[in-house]
Amino acid sequence: MQVVSYIKNINEIDRFIECGVTELIVAPKELSRFGDLTYESIISIAEKLRAKNIRPILEWDLLMTQSDFDKKSELVRPLLAHFDVVRVYDVGACGYLLSNSKASIQLVLEIGNHNQRGIEGWIKLCGDRLDRLVLSLELDSEMLKRYTSIVDVPVEFYGLGRMPLSYTPRKLVTPVFGHLGESFEIIASSEESPHKGFPVLQNTHGTFTFYMLDHGPIDHFGEMSEMGIDFLRIDLRHLPDLTLLKDACALVANFSSELCDSFKERYPRRLFKGFYNKNKSDSVFKKLKNERLSRTEEGYLGEVIDVAKKRYMGLIVRSNLIVTIGVVLRFRTPEGKEKKITITHLFDSSYNPIDSAVQGQLFYLPHLGGISTRTAVFVCDSTH
Repeated sequence: MQVVSYIKNINEIDRFIECGVTELIVAPKELSRFGDLTYESIISIAEKLRAKNIRPILEWDLLMTQSDFDKKSELVRPLLAHFDVVRVYDVGACGYLLSNSKASIQLVLEIGNHNQRGIEGWIKLCGDRLDRLVLSLELDSEMLKRYTSIVDVPVEFYGLGRMPLSYTPRKLVTPVFGHLGESFEIIASSEESPHKGFPVLQNTHGTFTFYMLDHGPIDHFGEMSEMGIDFLRIDLRHLPDLTLLKDACALVANFSSELCDSFKERYPRRLFKGFYNKNKSDSVFKKLKNERLSRTEEGYLGEVIDVAKKRYMGLIVRSNLIVTIGVVLRFRTPEGKEKKITITHLFDSSYNPIDSAVQGQLFYLPHLGGISTRTAVFVCDSTH
């Protein structure tokens, strides 16, 4: 199993050579989601990599509208003389390369593409031009093992780095903080959950959010090698330097539990295993169709739609019952936990005291520990 990584500047080449890396991804600012290399610098980097017997890989992983595609394809065309392999995410980019170049293709299937038939379809489409298949990071270990055993092209998996959560072409940070530059980051927190510390990147392509923990199933690098994964992608661009590169490469080449434990202690961000052990992303459907959220039970009042921990919770009245001071409410969370309170204070959306709330009205109460959004609310006792 080999390492493929990203180069940020030409001065890093010797460091990668020392670590035994033989392929590096070159990410131009104009063509890559997270790349910041200038168009001029990537050609000199590619030439020097070739001189050092390191294979340069051009990254063109933008998701593009038609107008964007027309512009970017014109930028890519002259670069193909310097790169014999291109990484693509967008279906249109893949089709363009197949029709207008002889470049080999590394196809990134990291969102979706969970079923065997779909993967086999991509392999058939690209034919002998397919240099590598980058499998979805949403696949668990059993699916990875299955797919590596049936595909006959080299396979890559994401081993270490940031975990992308969402993307929008809109620039969401500038309206709040003003113009902070062409590319910059902030740290955000959720108003709908207790999660905090999400890195948010805004650049020329839009706004990207990342999970607060880094993707890093490094305890299982040995298993991945045995199951037939050919390349692990190590992305350390968000760290200050390449101090941990040597040990990351060592874990890929020859896994050691002792080195793994030491690496995790020294890694500056918390790691999680992603979906490697089990993809539980469908567990939300149980919550959405949860019988505990029933609205037909006697005494049903409404549900909790807004929670600010240790501050307040907002409830909406969905039945014809009236809420007043002194009413006893029973809360049943989606997980089945139940709590009761007697209303002593009642507030409107501006947190001004009110006497009652009726059907269709939103009202607020002081926060009750353990209560989340989607919690069903029932009237147990009433004086009205």
